Amino acid sequence: MLIEIKNKEMVKHLKKLAEEEGVEVNDIVNDLLAFSMDNAIATLAMRRIEYALINEIIPSIKSAQVNIYAARNQITNMHADILEDADRALAISQEAGKLGEEVVFDNSDTDDE
Repeated sequence: MLIEIKNKEMVKHLKKLAEEEGVEVNDIVNDLLAFSMDNAIATLAMRRIEYALINEIIPSIKSAQVNIYAARNQITNMHADILEDADRALAISQEAGKLGEEVVFDNSDTDDE
């Protein structure tokens, strides 16, 4: 493939750089193009990761967290009404919160033996 560089200043700098490095101008241009392509690919990959984090992963985590707290509050209220003992209801709520986190985030310490 033949690429023509029309900017005279750039051509002058490329020739000078090639002379200083002791290589052909084409080698310098090829290295610069490869470097540019690598950066473009890395930038694209970073944008995809950013999109996944902002639009998929973080909302899923927030939703799971909201559901855990909502379930815990429902259980606390239900037990407080039934048992008429706020301390017992709070203890059950805390245990329910732990179970909810294990289910949502798969933090269980069970061994499959």
